[in-house]
Amino acid sequence: MLTFNLKNKKKYLSIISNYSSKETTGLKLSELNLKILDKVSNKDLIITIELLQKYQFNWQIIIDSLKEQLSYLNKFNNINIIVTYHQSADKPKKSLKLSNKTFNYKIILICSAKGGVGKSTICVNLALAMKMLGKKTAIVDADIYGPSTHHLLGIKSNPPQIKNDMMIPYEKHGIKLNSMGLITPPDKALIWRGPMLTKTLNNLLNSTDWGDTEYLFIDLPPGTGDVYLSLLQKYQTAQAILISTPQKISLIDVARSLDLLNKLQIKTLGIIENMALSEQKLMSQNVKNFASQYNIAYLGKIAYDPQIAHYSDTSTPAINKEELNITTELKKIAKKLPN
Repeated sequence: MLTFNLKNKKKYLSIISNYSSKETTGLKLSELNLKILDKVSNKDLIITIELLQKYQFNWQIIIDSLKEQLSYLNKFNNINIIVTYHQSADKPKKSLKLSNKTFNYKIILICSAKGGVGKSTICVNLALAMKMLGKKTAIVDADIYGPSTHHLLGIKSNPPQIKNDMMIPYEKHGIKLNSMGLITPPDKALIWRGPMLTKTLNNLLNSTDWGDTEYLFIDLPPGTGDVYLSLLQKYQTAQAILISTPQKISLIDVARSLDLLNKLQIKTLGIIENMALSEQKLMSQNVKNFASQYNIAYLGKIAYDPQIAHYSDTSTPAINKEELNITTELKKIAKKLPN
């Protein structure tokens, strides 16, 4: 490993701090009330620039220019620069009001510790299936890593309006939505620690005017981390639906989700098998066997169908296509949910 002395460190920090261009309106980065975090490992330089939300410059141009200047030091194999935002300190926004209403809607958690199993697609279409049964439904997209429900519903990525210090959820296809994808900048990586995640999630749930919603579906991220803990510990009347593909590698992680739900005394309504391939006979019983092993309900099987991916890409809910297996199955599952 290459060792960098204080002199070398001062060089690259000086380049970053003194950088100015038309993109920064002539201001030096050091004048932007920012914080620079740096790390050097195996000749790789990682720079994180934390600054106020109001400085919405074209950061990609700035990053490219900084990388070019830093490369002249001939000290690093790779240079990575990440920009994160914090709320402006000089003009703080008015805090959202927490709802003092006692929520009387049922919370349905759509979860799996495994990513890529189709949680968001099932969440949106199952919520729509409940709406078809005459229920007033809403969705919270709590997936901090890849919020996508707004795209699946055809809602543009814009923050919701604020009325009486409460967020007004978007409404599309007859269901309401508030999402991490609507309140965070698109195409930006979120580098948030636990307290910030918890606060944002609480705002999505408690500072949104859900009106007369009867069923609130929450699309959870993969894993079993801060989002799960902050949510499940507060809403212990919530009930969960697990999602898994037929592969055992998926079920290994789903077992972790189930273990967390059990430890926090969250009722599991059952498991949905997604992207099932009928010709894969070796895997055809995996999810059913899992449900039997852990004594949970096997709610249904959704067949793999490329048309579902197509409709998702075009923001067309697949539940509206009567010829699809997902439509038949989710309508059956919706009728099994608690009244």
